[in-house]
Amino acid sequence: IKNRIGTFLKDGLVAVAGMMGFQSAGAYRKGLSLRMELLSYLQESKLIEPHILIRSSYSGHSATITEDAETARREYRDNMLNSDFALVVKGDGNYSYRFYEALSLGRVPVLLDTECVLPLEDVIDYDSFLIRVDYRDLRHLDAIVAERWSTMHEETFVSMQENARRAFAEYLRVDRYFAYITEHLL
Repeated sequence: IKNRIGTFLKDGLVAVAGMMGFQSAGAYRKGLSLRMELLSYLQESKLIEPHILIRSSYSGHSATITEDAETARREYRDNMLNSDFALVVKGDGNYSYRFYEALSLGRVPVLLDTECVLPLEDVIDYDSFLIRVDYRDLRHLDAIVAERWSTMHEETFVSMQENARRAFAEYLRVDRYFAYITEHLL
């Protein structure tokens, strides 16, 4: 109940800001709201075949998870591995842990871009392995992905997967990230 009230209040403030002319207000919606709207929309899509695991609730935290944690994690991982793309929507902050999970598995992220800043953007060519969809185009995400897929050669897709995995292994894995930061920025 507390989370639902918080979501209602935050999204209400975002809606008011949007009505007052704040152009980027929608980027501040709660990630859960964006994800729920997008998943509902994608389930109805005729353009793509989503592989969505729907649960009544999900938490990766051992104190709040409502099902067997090992089974939930395995199903999540297997679902991602058996999908061509990994949908990435922000959480409460303007980032997504799922982004790094997708990269670590060599999956091509479809990033619902809420004006997020990706780490080491001046070093990593993110556009070589992800599909960015502006949050304002949420209801066109399926068309955007379907269009990209229809014009993509198999070699390009494989290269995107390899580039995703390489970016994670060389720069974004925790130990590599801190080594890079230490070496180049301090």
